Order: sequence, then structure tokens, then C-alpha cells
Amino acid sequence: MTLRQINITFGGDPVEVTAELVTEHFAIAPSIGREENGNLIMNRDLSLTHIPTGGAFPMPWWSESTDAIRALARELEALPIAWETFTPEDARKPDVLPQVRAAYQSANEAWTATDPAFTIHI
Repeated sequence: MTLRQINITFGGDPVEVTAELVTEHFAIAPSIGREENGNLIMNRDLSLTHIPTGGAFPMPWWSESTDAIRALARELEALPIAWETFTPEDARKPDVLPQVRAAYQSANEAWTATDPAFTIHI
């Protein structure tokens, strides 16, 4: 396991965290939340973070294990997507979302990524 300092984005602000580097463009990082007083806190939950943007990919119910998150990172990395220059605008391209859904399904066939509310939030 390789640990690395990365910036994740929360509310538009970059937050430096220690994350597990899974692939060149994806890491497992702690989820960030905000207390009622406005202070940022690290949650116990994990997120799959796109390193170049600091954005988190949605976590399905089966992702409670780090092995499942690692599998998803590898499936996403293998897609023919230029992850090093990927932006939120790219996430809205009609050819990208089906590929990402397929990667989620490949990572765990028990989870069906057909929910119309499924979007990429980075």
C-alpha cells in the first residue's frame, strides 16, 4: 500500500489528506464533512478520489470494503478516458457516463448502476 498526500475538494476548497494511492489517477481518501460550527472534519467513511481534480466518485452500497473500492479504481483507470485532464465538464459528455456505469458494474455485478440519479460529482 502506497500512501500519498493529495488535495481533495470540499465545498470548493482544497483539503490536504493522506490517501492510499490505488492507480495513477485514483486514491482512497477519507471523506470530509462540515460540523455545525463550520469546521471541516474527516469522517470514518472512505471516498474514491480522482487525484487530478480532488473530486470524489459516488460510493455504492457495496463499497464498504477497501477491496471493493480498489476494484472500482482499477476498473475506472482501465477506461479509455484521459483521466489526467478529466474535468467536471467531461463528466457530462454523453459517451462518458455509460463507460463509468459499466466500470461500476464490472467492479461488482451485485450493484446495478442503472439509477437515473447516478452522476459523477467532481
